[in-house]
Amino acid sequence: MINLHLEHEALDAADAAFVVDALEAAMRRLAVPEDTEVALVLTGDALLAQLNEQYRGKTGPTDVLSFPVDPEDRMPGEPAQLGDILISVPQAEANAAAAGHAPALELRLLAVHGLLHLLGHEDETEAGAEAMRAEELRLGVREADDGG
Repeated sequence: MINLHLEHEALDAADAAFVVDALEAAMRRLAVPEDTEVALVLTGDALLAQLNEQYRGKTGPTDVLSFPVDPEDRMPGEPAQLGDILISVPQAEANAAAAGHAPALELRLLAVHGLLHLLGHEDETEAGAEAMRAEELRLGVREADDGG
C-alpha cells in the first residue's frame, strides 16, 4: 500500500495517481507482500536539498532519496513498512525536459528507482547501476535507449 504525501502544489492529481498506480504495479511484480507499506512524498527542492546534505553530504537537491525502515523497528501487529521514497517534483520536471518525455513518466521512473533502493539495490557502483537500469527496463519504467 502506498501512503501518498503530496507536498508540491503544482503537481496534477492525475499525475500523482499515475505514479502511485505504477509503484503499486512494480511492488506486485517484485513480489512485495500486498500489506507492505511505502510512503511516497512528492515535494519540492528544499526538503530534498536538506536531506541530501544531511544524509549524503552533498549540496543541493537531488531527484529521489529513499530511506528504508529497519524490520527490527516494526511493532507487533503493525503492517510491514519498506520505508520512504521522497521525490523532488522540480528535479523530476527538469529531468523529463532534458530526456524529452512527460514529467509523469519521470516521476514513475524515480518512484520505482526509489523502491528498488528500499529493496536493497544500489547504484553507487557501475555494476549496481547497470543492474538497476536492467530492472527498471524489465519493469517497464525505463526506455531501452535511456542510459541515465
